[in-house]
Amino acid sequence: MTLAWLHPRPTDPPDVETCFDALRAAVSACAGPSHVCSQCYGDDMAARLVTAARVAESGEEPAPRDYAQICFEHPECSGGIETIQLFTPHALRRFFYGVPFEGFPHFPDIHETMTLSGRWFWPAPMQDALRQLAGRLLIDRFRHDLQPVPLSGTGALDADAIDDDILQFAHSALIDPRATLHWLATLGTAAADRALELGIDNAGPGAPSYCALDRGGLDAPRPYLEATEAITATLSARAARATLEIVTEDWLEAAFFRNETRDPALAQSLSDTQRYFGVRTIRTREYAALPQRTEWPAPGGSGDETR
Repeated sequence: MTLAWLHPRPTDPPDVETCFDALRAAVSACAGPSHVCSQCYGDDMAARLVTAARVAESGEEPAPRDYAQICFEHPECSGGIETIQLFTPHALRRFFYGVPFEGFPHFPDIHETMTLSGRWFWPAPMQDALRQLAGRLLIDRFRHDLQPVPLSGTGALDADAIDDDILQFAHSALIDPRATLHWLATLGTAAADRALELGIDNAGPGAPSYCALDRGGLDAPRPYLEATEAITATLSARAARATLEIVTEDWLEAAFFRNETRDPALAQSLSDTQRYFGVRTIRTREYAALPQRTEWPAPGGSGDETR
């Protein structure tokens, strides 16, 4: 089953730098904050954020430390959704992977921040630019076994984290997870095999606790959050179902033998997954049972559900 609101994987996206240029162009009209929440930002941090925004508005690269705090605050406390959009190209380049950064005790999770900021309801040019970037990262990582976004943090990062972050970014760009995973199954590279095995444990992006596009008090309707929850459930269901279609015990055995020499650690992991296949896939089957929305879950409208 195909869903009209999901997109095919871009098959010939531009190179990574061109994709980042296109994303910067897509957010170039966004205005940074003139002031921010005084309870969340001290005077020095607020001044640095406003200065970083002016730098980003000029098309230059702001210092990551000056705007990383946007990933730890409600978007409205940082100046609003446009602040998040303005910094997105720079934050994706600097905070793509989940590693500590320049003294921050936790990594600045720009992916979660984008979702909390209603990324699926952003203007189409931004969505298109994110999707082209995701398509290029998929090809560079899983076909060519590259690390297409340089590691900018100060902590260690293993291959599993790189593969999972890129795959989840592609799902969140509304590239159909089923199409992406079946494409991975044709590659036979170590990175593709690793990503498919990872799908057993992490089917898709999780639902956020709120969406900043919703307005009103605690008892007010939350149409954007409800729509976001429907989107994340659909992405997770499609990723999980595709994973169960591909990652069978026979597939795991074949993947073990093709990785036994080139990547012994991956081969051992594949062997362990095959040995405990029933237990390892319990959560995957739970994700696969989530309902899928056949129509775009617009805020305030339910769309059609199918299991």
